[in-house]
Amino acid sequence: MLTPVLLACFAVLIALKWRAIAEGYRQWRRKHELAAQIPGYPTWPILGHLTYFNIDPYSFFCVVIECSRYVLNSGGTMMKFMLAEKMYVLPLNGETVKDIVDDIVEIKKGHDYEFLLPWLGSGLLISYDDKWRTRRKMLTPTFHFKMLDAYIHTFDEESQVLVKLLTKVANQEKEIDVFPYIKRCALDIICTAAMGIQMNAQTTDSEYVHAVERISTLLFQHAVWPWFAWKPIRYLFGYGFESDRLVKTLTDFTKDVIKNRAENFDVSVVKDDNKKLAFLDMLLAFQKENKLSYEDIREEVDTFMFEGHDTTSSGIGWTLWCLACHPEIEEKVYHEIRDQFGDSDRSVTVEDLKELKYLERCIKESMRLFPPVPSVQRTLRNEFVIGGKTLPKGCDVVINAVAIHRNPHVYENPDSYDPDRFLPENASKRHPYDYIPFSAGPRNCIGQKFALNEEKVVLSWILRKFKVSTSHKLEDNHPLPKLTLCPEMGIPLLLQSRD
Repeated sequence: MLTPVLLACFAVLIALKWRAIAEGYRQWRRKHELAAQIPGYPTWPILGHLTYFNIDPYSFFCVVIECSRYVLNSGGTMMKFMLAEKMYVLPLNGETVKDIVDDIVEIKKGHDYEFLLPWLGSGLLISYDDKWRTRRKMLTPTFHFKMLDAYIHTFDEESQVLVKLLTKVANQEKEIDVFPYIKRCALDIICTAAMGIQMNAQTTDSEYVHAVERISTLLFQHAVWPWFAWKPIRYLFGYGFESDRLVKTLTDFTKDVIKNRAENFDVSVVKDDNKKLAFLDMLLAFQKENKLSYEDIREEVDTFMFEGHDTTSSGIGWTLWCLACHPEIEEKVYHEIRDQFGDSDRSVTVEDLKELKYLERCIKESMRLFPPVPSVQRTLRNEFVIGGKTLPKGCDVVINAVAIHRNPHVYENPDSYDPDRFLPENASKRHPYDYIPFSAGPRNCIGQKFALNEEKVVLSWILRKFKVSTSHKLEDNHPLPKLTLCPEMGIPLLLQSRD
């Protein structure tokens, strides 16, 4: 008697859900029909391309490059990865990537960014549609040239602290990992620029500094380990509780800084060209105009902290690594710096940065090989055409700088380090989007000039004071695509004082 009742209930349930089931099946079939036109490695049923990857982050780096060259050599301009039922499409050259990055509708970041929400909220990095457009328009003037020039003094001061610390460990027979020093320097710079406070991370420890360093590791685990997508698993292994504590430490600190700064804030300082301003000061001025709440300010300050710390550390570290592995190029950079500064210990100025053109080319070439942000994602909310091919709704388009920057049809000997690729006459031959270390289009990095200036100042001080070398080869140090592209070995260098 019970069986017919259950069957009847089941039949009613199917009838009620039939439309949803039919629509789900239609979308599934449509997705696979469209996926079939995008080239890529052969797939396994159900698993897709999961068998090509393992838990080692370096495998992601290698598989992306290998598959991209497989597709490019077959005449393709984009490739796909199917991770179970999730579809990712990667444009492989500037012409193809232009379709997605220049679009003003499909600007929603991928689902993989959601793990950042507890810390960053819906700030400029994660927000989309009207909130993003309003916020981007509001914040863009805070990065105009006059504001950027004012930060040069901060870059210079913290760089001098860095070289003093490196002097204490230089002239040894063993290699020193300079990456932790660089990260602390970058943290001091971003704290001063973003919040107007002296963190002194290079010379002292604090709970905030340790929280910043630890949260990056946890966020990467949440992003790439599939089982951590399920919240109970994170808490079962203790990572969820630790992440909550770290986020509270970080956000409470920012809220306290905002509160203290707001109590003594005079909006007239924003109009004073002689006053050194922090990013927070500009946001407080918007708050006075009722354009931002204190929580909005907190989101943007934390976003600036997140985006401006690990990324510049990565850029500086990889440039030092490339120069240490190419002594003839390192020597050429040193001569340019010496021609500009002589034997003096004077501070770096805006005019100096304009003259360090070879150093800038070296930085750009290191960011080509090792882009600090290896990829960004857009989740399609509608079907979308890229390179003449229709992509399904819900697909993630991955703008992968690693694959684009190592395209052998654009860059001859793409795995070699050659700063002259960025001579004006060479760069002009390429599509502008064949080089996208700061992304491209309307959602490009708002702070890219800030980052490049910071890297030039820090590197000019290090290379002015030290000759850098290593016993390793360039390819020995595996790039790990975490939140930023991290060096597996750190940056182990022999530092020899030039004095």
